[in-house]
Amino acid sequence: MDKRIAAYLADASLPPLDSAIDDCLVGTPASVAARVRQYVDLGISHFMLWFLDVPSLDGARLFADTIAKEYRT
Repeated sequence: MDKRIAAYLADASLPPLDSAIDDCLVGTPASVAARVRQYVDLGISHFMLWFLDVPSLDGARLFADTIAKEYRT
């Protein structure tokens, strides 16, 4: 993870990243899943994803294993 992002996330006095950037889904798997569900309920079926931990695949794997699996057909 980028050191600047890690420092931001580690600072408990700062608001959650998704409160600063309203079109980002940042949080625990449960909170991100809830936001994804809101979009799906509105009829959104395609998402463009960008993970903050690039080039690591950990974020993408976590998303696939905990959130995207609910929507696989």
